[in-house]
Amino acid sequence: MITGIIVYDASDLKRLQMAFGQATALPLWGAALVMCVVGAVLGLGVASLVQRLLDGPATLLGDVTPWGALLGAVLAVTAGAWRIGKATAGPIVAKPQTVEIGDTGIRLATPKGESLMRWPIFVKKVVQPGYVALRTEDNSWVLLRPEFFASADDYAAALRLVDANFP
Repeated sequence: MITGIIVYDASDLKRLQMAFGQATALPLWGAALVMCVVGAVLGLGVASLVQRLLDGPATLLGDVTPWGALLGAVLAVTAGAWRIGKATAGPIVAKPQTVEIGDTGIRLATPKGESLMRWPIFVKKVVQPGYVALRTEDNSWVLLRPEFFASADDYAAALRLVDANFP
């Protein structure tokens, strides 16, 4: 059993995204554009439906369909901006966790809990200079870097265990 201390930082997330080819979030301008188009289409549809239900175009502001499209776009972008603003995650907090690598799998432990990921759950391994990234079938991941272990020999032994159990 090889033991180390993992402390992830923001660069580790970028390493994992590159290693596993996972898409990053849509840029803000792209999200706003998509929300605007979807909102305009929805607003146009609702305005057209209201006009049909009222048996003809409303005369208060003339043809209401362009106004409905505009209102739908404004509401959709506003709702999207509010949602994106609320969902913004802060930076990764450096929380140390103990990692134990053995014949059964990889055990991660913090003061609040622990998990054991047995070797059969791992579905992908990416080996790069300076790190090894492992992904499970439920999209959990473990990143192992030499800095997480007490010595270069411990890191090499951890990599041997990974290779022996997950080729």
